Amino acid sequence: MPLLKIISNTDIADKNAFIGQSSKEIARILGKTEKYVMVIFTFNPNFIFSTSDEPALYVELKSIGLPTEKTGEISRKIMDFLSSKTGVIQSRIFIEFTDVPPNLWGWNGGTM
Repeated sequence: MPLLKIISNTDIADKNAFIGQSSKEIARILGKTEKYVMVIFTFNPNFIFSTSDEPALYVELKSIGLPTEKTGEISRKIMDFLSSKTGVIQSRIFIEFTDVPPNLWGWNGGTM
């Protein structure tokens, strides 16, 4: 159940299209079905990174079974995608990865 949460200090004109593209891309990158992918995009103008309010993204990727030995490769792919879709340069994108144990992800009245 991957969750991609994106917080940006720069708004995106067509959020729905961006969220849909992001869902497909995360499913592709992780090799998981899009049926369980969640994407959240939040615009927050009160956000600085490295003492600057230039366009930036804070991203969280949480998933059950996240291959921690591949986070470098996953990071590159996510940053390539996000930079191409938002125009934010990669040095202004920060990603936090979390491998969630199945018993700590609730769904459908139980846990995974």
